[in-house]
Amino acid sequence: MIESNLRAVKDVYAAYDRGDLGAVLAGFTADIVWANPYPAHVPLAGEFRGHEGIRRFVSAIKASSESLAFEPREFIAQGEQVVVLGLEKVRVKPTGRTYENAWVHVWTLREGKAASIRVFGDTAAVSEAFREGEER
Repeated sequence: MIESNLRAVKDVYAAYDRGDLGAVLAGFTADIVWANPYPAHVPLAGEFRGHEGIRRFVSAIKASSESLAFEPREFIAQGEQVVVLGLEKVRVKPTGRTYENAWVHVWTLREGKAASIRVFGDTAAVSEAFREGEER
């Protein structure tokens, strides 16, 4: 089970990297919950539920930011959970600011598909990069 869960998670990252939203959604349960801890002014904040929520989340990513680097680096699996440690560098389109964020994604799988993903990272850096109208 652990190896198949690792493969399922890696397959979703690979599908996202190549822009294949259909394959991404195929790796998620119908009731997937993706939870981001960012403050309300960040368009990626909150919980995104179900496949429609994931579509909204991906649209928000594309509309608000440009990925300069997105690197899942380490995968740790136990039972139905896979923890992924990674790094991203992002340019925020509305502000022109960039941020680097060492993140953790905690995946919970059910029958080989992601049922939930909780995100942890540098919320202060993300918040600052998205904050408009203030000098840094």
